Amino acid sequence: MTSPSTGEWTRRALDGDGVARDQLLVRVRPRLVLWAASRMSPELRAAYDAEDVAQEVLLAVHRDFDRLAPRDAGEFLPWLFGVAENRLRDLVDRVRAAKRNGVPLPPPAGRSPSSLAGLREDADRLLRAIAVLPNDYREVLRLRRFEDLASAEVGRRMGRTEGAVRVLYFRAVAALRDAMEANPA
Repeated sequence: MTSPSTGEWTRRALDGDGVARDQLLVRVRPRLVLWAASRMSPELRAAYDAEDVAQEVLLAVHRDFDRLAPRDAGEFLPWLFGVAENRLRDLVDRVRAAKRNGVPLPPPAGRSPSSLAGLREDADRLLRAIAVLPNDYREVLRLRRFEDLASAEVGRRMGRTEGAVRVLYFRAVAALRDAMEANPA
């Protein structure tokens, strides 16, 4: 038996299934961490960890799910990343205010400085690898992995057939892997 897709978990969660909501949030967490890491400036990464940002977003989404989540399953991921974008803006404001006022920010909880440095290096390496990819590769990775769109929807947005999107995605993943291997830690 195969596990339900993210879309199926989303539909069940929006229909009020609490277990599906929890499974959905567990399923989108890695994507949210990567998304946060890709959006965080070095200054923000010095003060906050992408894992912690994702956790805060997921807690807020869990708390407000029944009240604020969209009713259409196709709108869930854009809404989730909108919540995350707002959280990042809040954190940027907090870092800037602390800097203006000369108040040091505490290090992210539960992480040693060396483990944080390793995570930052990994995230930076991934971002550098993504940055050298052609625009179409970056776009197909963003739509498929960050927004979790089906190949048909990605094709519609990119003006390509579903089959062409699958080939493009396969090539983008291979190019990302090659870029990561060419630039080891």
